Amino acid sequence: PVLRDLARILVLVNKKDEDIPLPPTDWQRLLAWAERLLRRYKKHTSPE
Repeated sequence: PVLRDLARILVLVNKKDEDIPLPPTDWQRLLAWAERLLRRYKKHTSPE
C-alpha cells in the first residue's frame, strides 16, 4: 500500500487542478504521506 499511495501522490501532483473534480476519498492518508515526504525532503535540503 505504501508504494501505491506514493504513486497516487505523484499522479495527483502532476495533474492540473481543474483535472481533479473531487479530492480522493482517502485524501487524509495521502496528505499524511505527502507531509512526511516534505519534512524528510526539507531535512536533506536545508542549508544548515
